Amino acid sequence: MKFIDGIAVFCIICGIADAKCIISKENDKVAPWPSKVVWIGDSLTAYWMNTGRAVWDRHYAALESVNTGISGAPSTLNIQQVERDGILDGLNSSVVVIMTGGNDLKQLHLPGTIIANVTTLVGLVKEKLPAANVLLLGLLPADLPDLVIEIGKVINAGYARLDNGNDIRFLDMTRQFADANDRPLPELYTSDGVHLSSLGYDRWQATMNPLFQELLG
Repeated sequence: MKFIDGIAVFCIICGIADAKCIISKENDKVAPWPSKVVWIGDSLTAYWMNTGRAVWDRHYAALESVNTGISGAPSTLNIQQVERDGILDGLNSSVVVIMTGGNDLKQLHLPGTIIANVTTLVGLVKEKLPAANVLLLGLLPADLPDLVIEIGKVINAGYARLDNGNDIRFLDMTRQFADANDRPLPELYTSDGVHLSSLGYDRWQATMNPLFQELLG
């Protein structure tokens, strides 16, 4: 966490009612927070706390999960969160869930750039939390032009290469969110075809859960 004039500035959304983080005003340090799971990403991650809240409360609140998702965030902002803003400082987490790159894709950034950014992000997470397992999620299907969808597949293939079979794992959930033509399943999305409905968050949890539980230990 970063401090300004002795005051802790928290840029996180907590999945628990009362923060367990203890601030020492004398030395401006944060006591280790026993959060088992940290989430990093854009609006799809951030909206666990509203559209997906019922699913979150059932499955993740008891883990004292920390949700640092920011609506509209590109991968570069997620890097900044870890590197400059210190969102992982003072945490003692077992799993870090990352889903990012969708906003980069919509802004037509080059796939190689997006993959490189996420590679950097994963590396920074491991530097901050060496003992944590990283669960990197692929870009989800969205109601976007076919060309953008195809580029998304290239990005997911790049993400998959980061999977080392050990403490960095990749999960592609495309088939659980799209039909045979790679179009998003409407019941899992809101009217914009990009953000998830409550059923979408339920599907996310169910699809991710086997690997998530394995990494959680």
